[in-house]
Amino acid sequence: MAKHTESEIVEGLINEDADIIKFVYQKYFSSIEAMVSRFQGLKMQAEDVFQEGITRAIINIRNGKFKGGSLFSTYLFSISRNICLKEINRDKKDTTLIKDYAYEDYDEDKFELYKRMIIIKNKLDQQCVDIIDLRMGLNRPDGEVERKTNMKFEEISRKLNLSVDNARQRFKRCLEKLKRLVLADPLIKESM
Repeated sequence: MAKHTESEIVEGLINEDADIIKFVYQKYFSSIEAMVSRFQGLKMQAEDVFQEGITRAIINIRNGKFKGGSLFSTYLFSISRNICLKEINRDKKDTTLIKDYAYEDYDEDKFELYKRMIIIKNKLDQQCVDIIDLRMGLNRPDGEVERKTNMKFEEISRKLNLSVDNARQRFKRCLEKLKRLVLADPLIKESM
């Protein structure tokens, strides 16, 4: 395996250099995989964590958030660890949200579909999860569903630091993505 300097790795990731990406995968995947395996109850696979970690690292590098104050490997490991922690916390939140969700007429089939849709929604990228949760009133820290009208795009735009039009467009794209995933899900198809 060829050796690359930190600056070559960073530059290669910015430019989406296939050789650098392959190098990063070969060099760092096993340590991420070992870290992921230590998390009890984590539903994400090591490959998914690694892929999301690389994607976030590239975005952060391009946005100037990575200043090179640490080794890239340390940075990638930290991002990947945070992904795992957020996923575990999200699972706990979903359990609370599902447990406390009140149906006027309890229907087990509908409840199972609801749980499945929450799981599918939480597999979207974090920006989509955030904007859907805000718009649909699923953003409370206690896991409760807010029983009020949807959050307005003006408020969402302030919370996520976006323009109102951008928030509206992102929500629409994320909802379309969620709809495609839900309709393609074998368990949901089976119940239709």
